[in-house]
Amino acid sequence: MSTTGGAIDNLMTSSTGAAMACDHAIAVSPSSVFYYGADGSVWSVPRVGGDATMVGAATPGGCASAPIIVDRDNLYWVDAYESSPLTTIFSRPLAGGAATTLAASDVWFVDSMVVANGHLYWAVDSFTLGAAQADVANALGVWGVPVGGGTPMRLVANDGGSSSLATDGALLYYETSDGLHSVGFDGSNDHVLSSLRNEKSFVFEGSRVFSIGRLGATPTSDAYSIDIQPVAGGDPRPLLIDHAELAGMAQDNEALYYLHEDYGQTLLMRLRKPIN
Repeated sequence: MSTTGGAIDNLMTSSTGAAMACDHAIAVSPSSVFYYGADGSVWSVPRVGGDATMVGAATPGGCASAPIIVDRDNLYWVDAYESSPLTTIFSRPLAGGAATTLAASDVWFVDSMVVANGHLYWAVDSFTLGAAQADVANALGVWGVPVGGGTPMRLVANDGGSSSLATDGALLYYETSDGLHSVGFDGSNDHVLSSLRNEKSFVFEGSRVFSIGRLGATPTSDAYSIDIQPVAGGDPRPLLIDHAELAGMAQDNEALYYLHEDYGQTLLMRLRKPIN
């Protein structure tokens, strides 16, 4: 592993807690980092590192690969399982309490979510199971619902070829086969900003975008990188290159948080952001 970024820390200082699943699903609150257990349960670990604690029980029959995010008040996560509805989006106060269903569907395959403008937004991937193709075509794109509940609305219709989604608080950003798009919270002014390279996830900070890219061509020679790139365009600069699989990304003001998987072991890592 090579790096041109800051210090790298492993936050899982104890084996206490469930094995990780949902290889792109982590979220950061002021005090904790949240992730999924292998059985679909939701866990948290202190941002300074330490033991993991379960904060949400698993749904029987649940499967992996779903996003999890937080805002100032709530935790949001996705249950994707084998019975109807196939996908359910939940919220729960960070301070504790009962979970609330915000949206559910037998067509969606939710691959990323963000919170902004009083709404929860998510992207529906083309990899949608158990649904007719016509229904899938009518579901692909970017959706939103008020965080307090309401009727989900599709804001952007696209090919669903990639479903990475991010926000800078002023706009939504999503990736499709033709590049990185920006769009208003009401679905207006959708246009292509730049072409990213096979990103698995990305986050924005002001004029910079951080992304996880896949560099290798085969499963036996894969390499992954964490890159920094100006939002206005320009070549990405790698902060870290690793032959282990890197996935998921969340951030605070000082660091990036991501998952590192190698030889069947998944670690929760923190990479300090560069100053420029």
